[in-house]
Amino acid sequence: GTTKDTLVLSNSAYLNHDLKIAEMFSAIGVDYYDFVLSKLDFSKAEHAAGEINSWVEKKTNGKIKDLMSP
Repeated sequence: GTTKDTLVLSNSAYLNHDLKIAEMFSAIGVDYYDFVLSKLDFSKAEHAAGEINSWVEKKTNGKIKDLMSP
């Protein structure tokens, strides 16, 4: 039989919400490394883990659901 395997790469970076990031760094991330830069309040661990896990689950088509724990 024939199998069709697929490799999909996705990148994302998460920073604490109160950190300031140079606009140039954000632009380089998007333009050259194809990653999304998101800010989260890591003091709210449940919410932060949920946001990251939602992104991972979406990008893996539901294959990975709980990568992060609070």
